[in-house]
Amino acid sequence: MAVSYANDIYQMLCQKHPNRNIYIIGDQHFFHNNIIQYTRHQFLNVLEMNQYIIQKHNEVVGKEDIVILLGDFSFKNDSIKNILAEMNGYKYLILGNHDSMDLVKRYPNLGLEGVYVMPIKIGDMYLSHEPLMYGERNDLHFKLIVDEFKKTGHINYHGHIHTKNSTLSSQYQNATCEALDYQPLFIGKTMQQMQVEKPLFINSPYFDQILTEMTTKHSIQPKLLIDDYIYSMVLEVLSSEFSSYMIQGSFGLLKKYNFLTKMSDLDISFLYKFFNE
Repeated sequence: MAVSYANDIYQMLCQKHPNRNIYIIGDQHFFHNNIIQYTRHQFLNVLEMNQYIIQKHNEVVGKEDIVILLGDFSFKNDSIKNILAEMNGYKYLILGNHDSMDLVKRYPNLGLEGVYVMPIKIGDMYLSHEPLMYGERNDLHFKLIVDEFKKTGHINYHGHIHTKNSTLSSQYQNATCEALDYQPLFIGKTMQQMQVEKPLFINSPYFDQILTEMTTKHSIQPKLLIDDYIYSMVLEVLSSEFSSYMIQGSFGLLKKYNFLTKMSDLDISFLYKFFNE
C-alpha cells in the first residue's frame, strides 16, 4: 500500500473513544467582532453570537461524542478554555489561519484532546481548514497531501469559506458554521472495538537505516518511534536540551522557538521511499 501523507486519526479515535459519533464544524470565530459585520448580521454582539454557537453545538453533540474543529476557533486566546468547557464532546482542532501556533503546546490544559497543524484524514475523508484545492501553503508536506488528494475521488471537508453554498467542485464540502447553520455535521462513528494488527514502526525492516539517517545527518536522537497509523510517527527527543521540542504527527516538527519547521528545512523526504516499497 502506498503511503498517505495525511495522518489518518480514525484508528486513534476508535481506541480512545469507541462507539462514539464523530462530528465536524469549522470557523466558530468566537469573540471576532468583525465577522458579525461580514457574514453574521443576525447577531447584535459577540456574546450573543458565542452563546448561540455553543447552544447549537450542544443540541447535536453529546458529552461523549467526538467533534473535529476545522480551524479559526477563537480570536481571544485567554477565553478558549472557558468556551471549550461549555461545549460537549471530545474536541480536536485543526489549526486555521487565525489560530495561534501556541495552541499546539497548550491544548491539554485548554480542554482539547489534540491539535493538528496539517490536514488529517478519517478513513477516506480529508479534513482541513482551507479547501485543499487552494494549495496556498509552501511546505513540502502540505503539497504532498494536496497532490495525493487530487488523485482520489474522496471528499475534502473544509472550513474557511463563510458562505452557505460553496462554489467549489463536488469533491469539496464546506463545513463552516455559516454553511452548516451552526450545527456540527455527523460524518460517522468509531468502532466498538478496534483491533490493531499493523506492526509498530520500530519493527520496520528499515528501522536501522532510518535511525542512522536521523542521528548522523540530522543530529536527532529519537527516544521513541511508534506507529501513528503506520505512516506517521511521533518522536520524543532524548536530550534534555530539546525538552520543549515535540512532534505533531505526520512528521511535523514544532521547535522550542514556537515555529513549524517546513519539510524542506528538515529534509526527511528520504523516509517516503521506505513506506512505498
